[in-house]
Parts: sequence; C-alpha cells; structure tokens
Amino acid sequence: LMTGPIIQEIGTLVNLRIRLDLSSNGFSGFLPANLGDLTLLRGLYVNNNVGLIGQVPSTFSKLSKLETIHLEFTGLTGAIPTEVCALFDTLRPIAYADCDDHTNGATCFQYCCAAECACRYDSTDLRCFA
Repeated sequence: LMTGPIIQEIGTLVNLRIRLDLSSNGFSGFLPANLGDLTLLRGLYVNNNVGLIGQVPSTFSKLSKLETIHLEFTGLTGAIPTEVCALFDTLRPIAYADCDDHTNGATCFQYCCAAECACRYDSTDLRCFA
C-alpha cells in the first residue's frame, strides 16, 4: 500500500505505453498535472484513493491514446475540464467517475459510480450524465 502524494517524477515515464495503475492505495493530495505528459498511455487507474483531492488536470487532454480511465471512489471533485471531454468525445475511452462528485461536468464519462459501488450505463447515449 502506497501512501502520501503521487510524486511528480511519475510524469517523466513518457515511454509508458500500456497502463499506469495507482488504484487502491492511500494516495492523497492533487493529481500531478504532468500525468498528461504520458501521451502513449492507454489506461490510467487512480480509483479507490479517497485522499486524492482537487480537480482532474486539463493536461489529461494530451492523453490521446487513452482507452480506459478510472477516477471513481476518490476525493476528486468539480467539473471535468472541457479540454478533457473534447478528447473523450473523439476517443470514447471506457471512463468511470463518481456520480456525486462530477455530475455537473462529466458528460464525457460513460459510467458513473454511486456510493454502493454499482456503476450504471446509459445505453442511449453512451454516457451516464445527462
């Protein structure tokens, strides 16, 4: 179990191609903006780190190869940046976020997770936030 902030140096792993899985640890603080520099990344998992706070960095819009992103069950709040959603409109990755924390600004996420850990899927729009 890793705890504390996610170190900035993680953004220097620019040749990481498959996935970065930081899920189910004890991370706290903000998501490093330089995670957006991992432009070859196909999967990003930071879910189940309730100590993570703040918003999703707009630099995530540079993750042009992203196929899966998990942000659920964290302390992240606020609207998902427009730039990130614009990228997701094109890529349509499998994307998860908390319903309660992002309902006013995560229209690009197909799955939203409620407190009981049940993710729901809106088959009419491929999105769960209308």
